Amino acid sequence: MENEKILMKTLKSLSILYIEDEDNIRQDMVETLNMLCNKVYPFKCANDAYENYQELRPDIIFSDISLEESSGLEFAKQIRDFDKKIPIILLSAHTDTKYLLDAAKLKLVAYLTKPISFEELKSTLLDAVSEIDIEEHSAIFSIEKNLVFDTLHKVLYKEDQEVTLTKKELDLLELLIKNHKKTVSIETIKSTLWSDPFYVSESAFKAVVHKLRSKVGKDTIKNLSGVGYYLNIE
Repeated sequence: MENEKILMKTLKSLSILYIEDEDNIRQDMVETLNMLCNKVYPFKCANDAYENYQELRPDIIFSDISLEESSGLEFAKQIRDFDKKIPIILLSAHTDTKYLLDAAKLKLVAYLTKPISFEELKSTLLDAVSEIDIEEHSAIFSIEKNLVFDTLHKVLYKEDQEVTLTKKELDLLELLIKNHKKTVSIETIKSTLWSDPFYVSESAFKAVVHKLRSKVGKDTIKNLSGVGYYLNIE
């Protein structure tokens, strides 16, 4: 169960490239995938997906096999020519022996048959996450039980919900995480958050700290009077 929680948190930081040529199905699936991951890149055809793949650099590929133009299987073959590791999941309306034989050569995470349930989808995506080199895709820093920070994608999650941070709040949180084993001096915080720290008012400084505390919890960021601030890690 604990491992599943870790995989779920990691999935929440990842992106999925999704291909489906039927508009209604694509729209419904995108809504579902958005509940599970950080970003979904939906495409109607494999050719468009392939043209944008290098720029988007998704973490997982999820595609229907039967498409109007190039099939999902052909798309997977193209991707495998230069990316041997990215997890690929293919979805088909029926089990076809020829497809199965071709798919087996592509080292897929799964070959699913429609219709699929939410639980089957989630389980398959977690299988995909387990195949990813997490160090290359995400570094989850656990602050508290329900408060984690993805240091690579720079996203804070509280009870699995993304928390919106301003630029200075994000900079402060990253600074405290990077130095989580010690107290960060007020001077260091000011010089990190402002280009000219000597002209930063006390009220402006405390406002940033107060706003971040309101989002992560007052007891999460502690103050050592006259010295600085530190993270109170559980």
